[in-house]
Amino acid sequence: MTEDAGDGWEKHTFDTDGGDGPICIAGTPFASFTRQGNPTKLIIFLDGGGACWQDFYFCSVLAGDETPGDAGGIFTDSFDTGSEIIDNPFADYSILFASYCDGSVWAGDNDVVDANFPFGPVRFHRGLRNVTAALDLAKAEFPQARQILMTGSSAGGFGILFNYHQV
Repeated sequence: MTEDAGDGWEKHTFDTDGGDGPICIAGTPFASFTRQGNPTKLIIFLDGGGACWQDFYFCSVLAGDETPGDAGGIFTDSFDTGSEIIDNPFADYSILFASYCDGSVWAGDNDVVDANFPFGPVRFHRGLRNVTAALDLAKAEFPQARQILMTGSSAGGFGILFNYHQV
């Protein structure tokens, strides 16, 4: 499902395919955001949000509802250093922002029965399926992209190490 998220962003919520598709750790739908810019330039950004395993639940469990533009940084047109305004060299790029919500640092592909997990009896670690769905979306939305920057924050930075070969 695709919906307008405001300020030029679209939110893409993926079908969980009955639990076999892209999905967040708590069984909720995975989502990504896109923003059109120069059709030949693309940033693929993997969001961060911690890690989760047995009795260690310090990760984002839901796909984000806020647009990536709310975070500022690489998604803004310029930066104010306090003494000058610097233009963002990536301001004209198209962007795919993949929300992090599975606790596996974008690398997992398993389900774990966990009676202690506070969001249900099963943890769905679907980072590999999630990033693959996001990259398929990028290919469909930005087929002319020739300059591609894959980057991320925290767990998303590690996720790049596991997934750059797909780009």
